[in-house]
Amino acid sequence: MALVTAAVLKQYLPEVTGTAADSDLTSLLARVESAIAVYLGFPIHKHGSTFKASLDTQTYTMYYDGPSYGNSKVLNLNVSPVHSVTSIHSDLDQKYNSDTLIAASEYTLDETGGKIWLKPTEYTTPFDTGPRAIKAVFSAGYTTAN
Repeated sequence: MALVTAAVLKQYLPEVTGTAADSDLTSLLARVESAIAVYLGFPIHKHGSTFKASLDTQTYTMYYDGPSYGNSKVLNLNVSPVHSVTSIHSDLDQKYNSDTLIAASEYTLDETGGKIWLKPTEYTTPFDTGPRAIKAVFSAGYTTAN
């Protein structure tokens, strides 16, 4: 679903009337939205038979090699806004079992910044660093058409 519809776009294009151009405008909006999503860092994934990035809210399963910003207790999810986190595992063995699950009470989510901050009083071990050492499942994106 596009965040901007052809009807909304036509409000800014008074020279376009009727519905003859709706299909072309909808296609253009989809391509522009995908390009913006890539620019903003949203991952490319499969939509039907094609691969593209999307600004729509969806669930992502992402793997990270370690924390970011030189702080071992901060994980940058690379996508925002983040609505919720389903799970975070920190596991050098890449098994992501229940013993490597970081409880929601042990971190704080920065929704607009797309960051996970480990609470120093709750989770005293930093994120692991290594190939695909961190697995995060979360919901991110935008939801309304304007």
